[in-house]
Amino acid sequence: MLCILSSFKNKIEVEKEKQRMAEERIRMEQTQALFAPFGFDVIKFAVYAKTTLKKGKQIDFGGITPDMGFRVFKGKKYVEIKFKYLVTYNTIRISSYEAASMTFDNVVKKLAKQIIHEFENMDDIAGFIFNVMYTNKDFLAESELPEEVINEYVINKEPLLQYANLDITNQNLIDSSIVLVDGERIALNLQFSK
Repeated sequence: MLCILSSFKNKIEVEKEKQRMAEERIRMEQTQALFAPFGFDVIKFAVYAKTTLKKGKQIDFGGITPDMGFRVFKGKKYVEIKFKYLVTYNTIRISSYEAASMTFDNVVKKLAKQIIHEFENMDDIAGFIFNVMYTNKDFLAESELPEEVINEYVINKEPLLQYANLDITNQNLIDSSIVLVDGERIALNLQFSK
């Protein structure tokens, strides 16, 4: 009887995985089609992100392709990229400002620099929003669960092009951007990021 139940559970799991893969393929095709008029290859960008960031597999797009779309922010159209940054910051040692700075330095500026070169047509786009989720935890409180934090980096295309062309520093880039930590706007001084 146990063998029959186990076999039945395995068949259900296989069917669920097939369904998940079919849904992921549809999402990938839709995202590719959405950005094709801009000359942007979503799959190529995803491969770059997953293979070149420090330690590899440091980010999770929730699938093969990034969760990408368009978002109007302050009356302008941006490309929004959502992903999880697979780190947990120790709240005893690292403030929310330091975490936002380190996330920008370790991940966002690298993805931003890459993506600006991959868009062939940016006429209708004001810039990019990197929506990054990571976790914080007090490492001394063993029973405490990690808390999710969402940072949004709103980066306009002009300063990003200047940064990519080595005309401004990463501090100039962040100063010209909007940084939101759980919806609250903050200013970042990258000198103090660890």
